[in-house]
Amino acid sequence: MTINYKTEEERKVHFSAIHALASQYNYDESAIREIYERKLEELMAGARVKTYLSVLVVRQVKDVLLSQH
Repeated sequence: MTINYKTEEERKVHFSAIHALASQYNYDESAIREIYERKLEELMAGARVKTYLSVLVVRQVKDVLLSQH
């Protein structure tokens, strides 16, 4: 799955969040990216304001990771 980011800044925000999650949970970045982008795609579908999407997606990814343990 590949998300088409509208700007380079948007891409950097999301990639930074993915990198931080991978470091925090000691997971492979590609595994985190898969979960993150799936959740991001779900939220982007209905989002009007996209400013806080990364915050919401990070929370959902953390929930997924914590439920796997």
